[in-house]
Amino acid sequence: MPGADGIFVNLPPTLQEQDLARIGADLTQAGIPITVLLSSDLVESCSGSVMAASHEREEMVLRAVLGDSLTVLRPGMFMNNDAAEWSASIRDAGKVFTAFPDALELPIAPVDIAAAAVAALTAPGHGPHPTRRLLGPQWLSARDRVTVLSDVLKRPITIVEVSAEEHAALLARRLPEPIARQKVVLRAAAPRSIADCPDLPLGKERTPYAAWAAANAAAFGVEVR
Repeated sequence: MPGADGIFVNLPPTLQEQDLARIGADLTQAGIPITVLLSSDLVESCSGSVMAASHEREEMVLRAVLGDSLTVLRPGMFMNNDAAEWSASIRDAGKVFTAFPDALELPIAPVDIAAAAVAALTAPGHGPHPTRRLLGPQWLSARDRVTVLSDVLKRPITIVEVSAEEHAALLARRLPEPIARQKVVLRAAAPRSIADCPDLPLGKERTPYAAWAAANAAAFGVEVR
């Protein structure tokens, strides 16, 4: 690491304060002028939650050690989460199982998060560097996104509504149970109409969901020609 102009850091949620302090000390000793930390919008939108806890810990400890050399990126929901959650059921049965088809979210494409990281790593000056909240270009429900996917993948996709408990159980197949349950709680509380959505800084210039879907059709087992 010595001699590097900057570093992008995406840390596992299991790290504790002493681990993070050691990482910060190593970065300081290496003389790296800027560290870009991938955090989460949950720190702002759902502070104190199970899902926000590790990100809050990372920000707190690394900020204390690194000071102005730290830049924090807080993206919202990754569009790729839909592929992780839905690809198998879409590929195998043309179905999406959810308890909250109309819950609105602001999904963002990973390519836009990467662009923000590059911009932060190449920004002139030595800080302080503001925390950046990264949100998608448009409020979309699961129903909206399934409609887009059906069009892009050129196949019918049916939404199957399940109970909140069933939804949590499906998520828990690939996530720790506390995280799965927290996701269900967040979706249950999400707005259902644009009129009820909070006034947030949308990333209007960022990748539309349809463009992300077209670029990632293979993740759903479909080759789009």
